[in-house]
Amino acid sequence: MRVPAPHAPASAGELQIPHRSELVPLPLATLEADSKIPVDIYLDHDGDWILCRSQGDLLSTEVRRELLEAGKDALWMPLQQRQHYLEYLRSSIRGEWNPRSGIVWVSDFLEQHATEKPQVIEAVYRRVRYALLLAHDVGIDGGDLLDDFCRGMMLLGAKLEGLDLSSLAEEHCCGDSVRAILEGYQERFDGTGPRGWSREQQRLPVRIASLVIAFDEATMGGPDLSSDRRRCAFDVLRSFIVEDHGAYDPRLVAGFIRILER
Repeated sequence: MRVPAPHAPASAGELQIPHRSELVPLPLATLEADSKIPVDIYLDHDGDWILCRSQGDLLSTEVRRELLEAGKDALWMPLQQRQHYLEYLRSSIRGEWNPRSGIVWVSDFLEQHATEKPQVIEAVYRRVRYALLLAHDVGIDGGDLLDDFCRGMMLLGAKLEGLDLSSLAEEHCCGDSVRAILEGYQERFDGTGPRGWSREQQRLPVRIASLVIAFDEATMGGPDLSSDRRRCAFDVLRSFIVEDHGAYDPRLVAGFIRILER
């Protein structure tokens, strides 16, 4: 693959590639095509760290698709720019919900940890972004259902990241979709999950949550964010259809592939 060069490459004397310890994972799938990139993004090309795009550059549809198809979408960003990426994720999802809904209380709860645990909030928002992409693809475009769905995904993310939800009022953690997501995200589409929920019992939000959590873990390298375990997005989604047949709703997996191919 021909690695896309930066729009305005620096001279050899000016360009300083960060050390591996100064970089943190960033999945290309979270970045929107034809929009400005919130951080510098690097890729590992045959053992060499390469600046793929600089902060503020335009990520064209062509470059985004080229990186995804070549399996070069397990990108990296400078640790010192993490807050810019977090703000990008935050702004990309905040316009999706009703500001008068209970989701605002959940968002405020998460933001209390933004300074001390930015990686935790980043993980939660990253999964919510994936979930919203899938929700829109299947026609969940607004209203109470989308609000409950966002709230459920935020609470699930907080739970998986070890945050204590006891300070939230019960009213902010209730709702059929919310409870279903929190209880059923580990279920399998074929009904052989830990609770044995049938396909009929697995509502659409539950199926989306199950797929999103598995996808995020695979593309980020697992709980330890291991660079050796990170897998490219298309390989992960195709493996869900072939190797993990029965675990996830194949229509949602196919929809996720279509989303990334746009």
